[in-house]
Amino acid sequence: PEAAVDTSRQSLENVQVWPSTSGQHRKRLVDLCAVLRSKNAGINELTYDFLFDSRPWYEAVKHSGLLASAEVARLLGIAPARVLGCYFTDVIPAIKITVDREPFAGDHGDRDVFGAQQYSRLLGLEIPVDGA
Repeated sequence: PEAAVDTSRQSLENVQVWPSTSGQHRKRLVDLCAVLRSKNAGINELTYDFLFDSRPWYEAVKHSGLLASAEVARLLGIAPARVLGCYFTDVIPAIKITVDREPFAGDHGDRDVFGAQQYSRLLGLEIPVDGA
């Protein structure tokens, strides 16, 4: 049998945050990602995917600290316990965030049954980057 993967090593909680300076340039997350999307991960979870075609921009987002669990909870306006994980992969420069979904997909009051519009709350997030 295949051994279980230890995802804690790929958690954004374990990434060193790079210090930012007051004069540092900032770019919107939507301008740094090749793909930025959200979708259901079952009926009770949402996943946010951030895929990059630029290694420096991926590293800037990864080390910004702005996609760690506490900050994601603040940005999405949810309780920190609802953020299930914030992960990265260096092989394909990508970040994935999974959160509890309320309401469940298709439940009374759900206005986005596929979860495909939830990413819009993160589009304007400004990331400190070197250069312009």
